[in-house]
Amino acid sequence: MLSTMRVGLKSCTPCLATRTILRSPTPIRHRSISSLAKVRSLDHLVLTVKDLSQTIKFYESVLGMKHTSFISGGLERHALVFGQQKINLHISGQEFEPKAQIAQPGSADLCFLVEDDVEHVAKRLYDRRIEVLEGGGVVYRTGARAGLSSLYIRDPDGNLVELSNEVGNSPGFIPEDAPVPTPS
Repeated sequence: MLSTMRVGLKSCTPCLATRTILRSPTPIRHRSISSLAKVRSLDHLVLTVKDLSQTIKFYESVLGMKHTSFISGGLERHALVFGQQKINLHISGQEFEPKAQIAQPGSADLCFLVEDDVEHVAKRLYDRRIEVLEGGGVVYRTGARAGLSSLYIRDPDGNLVELSNEVGNSPGFIPEDAPVPTPS
């Protein structure tokens, strides 16, 4: 059974105008789970793209990733490297096997933790005429390890790209001054 908890606000009554965080009664990290394998980290993911050069240009110039190419199975492949991870790129209609069952451009929703303050990133995006979604500013979200200050943009294929800074010290943290959504 899931319970709700109000974070950073005075009321405990959940409604559309409040921030409600779902909590399981027992944190997942304390549960005994029998699995076939325990995932340690993400090595890479694959994006299917319409235009390889546009995608590379976007991720290099906007997000500071580095393009690399490599040979695998006798074929030239392309990837974007950042931190200790990479994004492999498949051109739509020319995907490498095996591939996702339904591989198509614009179907990804990605969140990247960035070094720069997202408030400053938002200004630089505005200066470059890159649309920032969600009203053009920073919003507060819940990440894997902490609360997030985030902004959203789209890449050339229409994938949703979230750029975030961690805030707070636990998942579900919402700053006291975070705007509360109003019912529509």
